[in-house]
Amino acid sequence: THKVSDSGTLYGGRDKSYADAVGMVIGNDPPGAASEPGTLGGFKVVQSEVHQVVYGSDTEGLCLAVITGLQYPSRVAIQMLTELYGQFSEQFGLQAKSATTNSLTKKSKPLLSSCCKKYDDLSNVDKASSLIGKVDAVKVQMQD
Repeated sequence: THKVSDSGTLYGGRDKSYADAVGMVIGNDPPGAASEPGTLGGFKVVQSEVHQVVYGSDTEGLCLAVITGLQYPSRVAIQMLTELYGQFSEQFGLQAKSATTNSLTKKSKPLLSSCCKKYDDLSNVDKASSLIGKVDAVKVQMQD
């Protein structure tokens, strides 16, 4: 995990898009390659003051990344990227190899949106977060 103390350095100021920011982060600190073909690996986490970028790549150079809040567990973000990789590479793998900037944005949006919705609620995808939520609910009941 890297920390970038100046959020302006990570995101290039308010006028830059998230895609530009992620591209800059990955360009500055490329992921390691996956150890096996057909898998995502070499994960890295780079944090700013308010966000973190989690990313990894396969042996062919396809890189997937997600931006989350600092409180979002990076292990769950990696789980999401690993799951997304299987679906994304199956649907868009060949196109991604020759794609130009933003050419897959519209085509991949339904897949990316559904994955983000699924992982938006940690209790649905992470047993530890689900248990913590249940323990916190019991603590509140005991305090009342």
